[in-house]
Amino acid sequence: MKKNYKILINPKQPSQAQIAKHMDFDALLEQLDTNKDKSGMGRIRKLYYYGGAIAASISLLVVFWLSNQQNGTQTALQYFAERPYVNPPIKNVNPQFASYKVAVNQGGIYEYESGSRLVVPAAAFIDDRGKLIEGEVEIHYREMHDYIDFFLSGIPMTYDSANVRYTLESAGMIEIYAEKEGKRVNMAPGKHIDISLISQIDVPNINIPPSFNIYKLDTSARKWVYQDIDQLAIIDDVLPTLESTHPAYAVLNTYKTQLNLLDNQKIKDTEALNSRFPQPIAPIRPQRAEGNLPTFGLSFEGFSILLDEQSISAEERQTLRSQIENIIWEVSAKNTNFDTRALQVEWEGARLRKLQAWEYEITYFSGSQEVAIIINRVLTGDLFNQAIAQYEQDLEIYNAALTVYNQNVSQEKVNIESQYLAAKDKLKEDFLQALATTQTGETKSLAQDLNKRRVSNQFRATGFGIWNCDRPVPPLEQVVRAKFVDQNGKVLRNLPGYLVDKTRNTIERFLATKNIPIAYNTLSDNMLWLITEDQKIALIKPAQFKAIPSGAKRHTFQVEILEETAKEEKDIRRMLEF
Repeated sequence: MKKNYKILINPKQPSQAQIAKHMDFDALLEQLDTNKDKSGMGRIRKLYYYGGAIAASISLLVVFWLSNQQNGTQTALQYFAERPYVNPPIKNVNPQFASYKVAVNQGGIYEYESGSRLVVPAAAFIDDRGKLIEGEVEIHYREMHDYIDFFLSGIPMTYDSANVRYTLESAGMIEIYAEKEGKRVNMAPGKHIDISLISQIDVPNINIPPSFNIYKLDTSARKWVYQDIDQLAIIDDVLPTLESTHPAYAVLNTYKTQLNLLDNQKIKDTEALNSRFPQPIAPIRPQRAEGNLPTFGLSFEGFSILLDEQSISAEERQTLRSQIENIIWEVSAKNTNFDTRALQVEWEGARLRKLQAWEYEITYFSGSQEVAIIINRVLTGDLFNQAIAQYEQDLEIYNAALTVYNQNVSQEKVNIESQYLAAKDKLKEDFLQALATTQTGETKSLAQDLNKRRVSNQFRATGFGIWNCDRPVPPLEQVVRAKFVDQNGKVLRNLPGYLVDKTRNTIERFLATKNIPIAYNTLSDNMLWLITEDQKIALIKPAQFKAIPSGAKRHTFQVEILEETAKEEKDIRRMLEF
């Protein structure tokens, strides 16, 4: 049988119009999948038999489709790469910082409006040449707690590890820096600021608090860098507050009252247990003089020494007054750049405050002038040896008493805690049942609020910048390819977008390209918005996510472009808090 072959040499390349006509490979697959012949053999199988020409055409389409998809990814990466890594999306809403003036040679403890605390050491700041700063610096500090804070900050909340891209679920984030006369300063080597960050997290089970890590943002490398484990401690429950006109107001107030009574009962039970079995007090180990640090004595005669009644017990104040002339005081190594001439000045008097164990702070004063010094109560020679021998005897007695104490009270403490938690769970169950009868429509939201806990995140900031208490959350499995249109059906593309999962303190940034994959949590309230070129918010509320058909691979989102222009943070919150 004669076979005719037509071999094309240097065939004409398809035009851009011809390529564009067949660029949507997903649509081509859908068409091929639906056009099955009567024999049940799909078109995709029969294409194999149609010869190399069509197979080559399909290969060409695959190449162009993959190229198109790859270019889309590159476009998103390029879009964000061409912009600052920290890029606030709303240009006229500026972050608000608290400011603290710090005496460099003293440091200090500073409290933020949330209850967070900053402990700043002495001599902690240097200039750009590495020289220690003198005088005063001004520390600027702010906190970010929820998805609106994260959105306005423009800080990326993603973390790459082992070629997997995670979203960061935050338990609180801070930004901190210091200035002298308007110029940024650095933290001195070996120095750090202790941070106690107070925030709120969702904890379904208080007995199993989630673990969070500490990360610092490296803006030069454009990534988060792991620093340490977050020393997170749960402080108390956080209960919602409702207006008196709210249908669930009475039910919630009853629940709060019952919880308060339960907490008071736990305190009474614990106090009664401690009364029956007082906990032994551990002896304090004597402290030997270092020998290479300045020492001095104190006397009440001809000199005014004020003893702090809050930090020094009445018994110890009496001991100090009777033995003060025989006590040796040593200047602590914690004093940086201490000048011994301060001990030679004729001061009018001094105030003595106890810090811990044998450590005190003495503040000399004369008129309006003051000098504060950290000192230690120390012993030398035979006096120290005698004190150590007595301490070791007291320690043996204490350890024996502690063993008896633990045997007596440990199980009773467990019983008190178990009874408290069981009663608390019962109150919560009763509250949820009563809440369901109010038919408020917010039952789910209020129930979720019961999982909130007020927590303290303890960590050390070893440098200035942005610090985050968080944990990486793996990618979600439910993915839909999204298309965005406005109220008039106009397709919105190449706009930055932000996706929020309301059950987790996360926000994910993306670029709204063609068929962008959106991964979302089907068990949560999700919301999404785009930022238009004229700084408008194009919003998609949680109801639209719930309307996505189960198993859908594609979905067209109709956005609501909000006409209001945001001028302050409160404007954004009014628009985005649902």
